[in-house]
Amino acid sequence: MVILGTNLWYKKYENLPFKMFGDNPLTGIDCTNLTRLIYRKEKNIFLEPSSKELCSNHKDNWYQLINDNIMIKFFENRQNNFEEIDKNKILPFDILLLSIGSTNIINHCAICVDKNKILHAMEDKLSWVSTYGSYYKNYTEKVYRWIDTQN
Repeated sequence: MVILGTNLWYKKYENLPFKMFGDNPLTGIDCTNLTRLIYRKEKNIFLEPSSKELCSNHKDNWYQLINDNIMIKFFENRQNNFEEIDKNKILPFDILLLSIGSTNIINHCAICVDKNKILHAMEDKLSWVSTYGSYYKNYTEKVYRWIDTQN
């Protein structure tokens, strides 16, 4: 059932295959590169670097070997035009950094696509939209919002 007036722009980013360090929605894409793709296609904002460039260790378990929170460093660099926001006040296009599992290292990101809905790309799954409820809030370390530099 389609509800008139709803903009489900994010549907075209669902069911994409996952590939670590992949940046092609047809052959495979990871969570970081999916976020970059959405920003480029939907907002005409080019985020750099790619996940492969961001992670100096390109092994399968790269996130377990990193001592620095490189993703936080990227978003907290003011030149990248993001500001940290409260995880209870997410809006579409906010980027969430999560620590999934027992790594205690940020190893996943998702993007808010609608009220309390986030889009993911994760190993062994097709990209999907899930509710941003207590489960994901518990794993959320930081949330960042693009600062509109045009205003």
